[in-house]
Amino acid sequence: MKKILLSAFLFITIFACKKECNCTEVPNPACLCDENYDPVCGCNGTTYGNACMAECNGILIYKKGECN
Repeated sequence: MKKILLSAFLFITIFACKKECNCTEVPNPACLCDENYDPVCGCNGTTYGNACMAECNGILIYKKGECN
């Protein structure tokens, strides 16, 4: 029973990560952002100057800070 529960947990964890890590870029060329530097790391591994710049480049999934 423990093996079945462990297998199910691992499957769900892996599936959830793949869904969350999906990175689709849909740029918005008409978007305007300020120049304040507050870096975010996009799901595509690119560092953007701020959240607005990431979103203007079509990146909707990002985290605060520069990419490694």
